[in-house]
Amino acid sequence: MKRVFVWLLAIAVFMPLSLLACDTNLISLISGNSAADMFVEKSSQLVALSVKLGKNIESIETAKPVIQEIMNAWIAFDNNFSQFPPEWAKQDPEWKNKLKMLADIIGQIKFASGSGDLSKAHDLTLFFSKKLTLLYEKMPKQPLGQLLFNHSIDLIELNEAFVAKNSERFAEIVKKLSTDHQELDKLLAQPLKKAAAPMGIYLQELNTAFEKNAKKLDFKVKMVLMTVEDSFIKMNEDLKNAGKNGVNEE
Repeated sequence: MKRVFVWLLAIAVFMPLSLLACDTNLISLISGNSAADMFVEKSSQLVALSVKLGKNIESIETAKPVIQEIMNAWIAFDNNFSQFPPEWAKQDPEWKNKLKMLADIIGQIKFASGSGDLSKAHDLTLFFSKKLTLLYEKMPKQPLGQLLFNHSIDLIELNEAFVAKNSERFAEIVKKLSTDHQELDKLLAQPLKKAAAPMGIYLQELNTAFEKNAKKLDFKVKMVLMTVEDSFIKMNEDLKNAGKNGVNEE
């Protein structure tokens, strides 16, 4: 077991941003819209840029141009959708607050990169990418999209509970995410259940690790949580690819 956690710790240090952030596959699955939808296209662009930063984070010379791309893309996104939100977003009373929250994170990324703190800029970009999911809260969704949205929010809240060292809240969200995942499995057609199976296994392992660790939220639990997030991203990829091949929900 000790060797397993040493290996997982190595993954944590070198894991690319794309494995943990909200990804374009998730956006596509949640929205059910084509890339021609302007909001989907532009939010996917922001996610793609956050992944690009993860691949160029090793030095200030490679990271800064990408951070500037993110800044420029965000300004265009914010100017457009704060003034002309999608019709469904007009029903979201928190729409402007969500955009302000994202703008504040962008400001923190800019400050961190300007100070040469690439590690913090990287972490903040990951945080920004995850929080983008919140913008899809009021978008009309098919049942699969709604459950995947729920998964994404659950994972955000799990990380927040971990950072706050709130064991009670962490246990509550692990239970909720497990229930949401069981509902997702019921919804999927038989050929797609295989795509969801690994995440279900890792969720069980997360609960076991949490309980065996006396409900302490330390690096051991964090490492298993990262495997849950990784399996979520992989599941989204598999579900999207299966959809392209004509395999749909029952």
